[in-house]
Amino acid sequence: MSETKVVAKLSFIDGENKKKSLSINNPVPEFNQEMAQQAMEDIIQADAFEVEGVAKYVKKDSAELIETTRTSIFDAKP
Repeated sequence: MSETKVVAKLSFIDGENKKKSLSINNPVPEFNQEMAQQAMEDIIQADAFEVEGVAKYVKKDSAELIETTRTSIFDAKP
């Protein structure tokens, strides 16, 4: 039995110029570049995420969809 999982990974640059990522499980099937860029812009504009005084999402870096398939080949459970 196989199961496939899709995750949208949005990568940003934080207030210390370090790369930070945000992952979203099961994005809508039509999730695309325009939607990713708009979502990232909304997150940046909200300015709602900070860790120890450093803004977590300041600039857009990249976005990708990660698709993984898991196939069970053995299960000893009854």
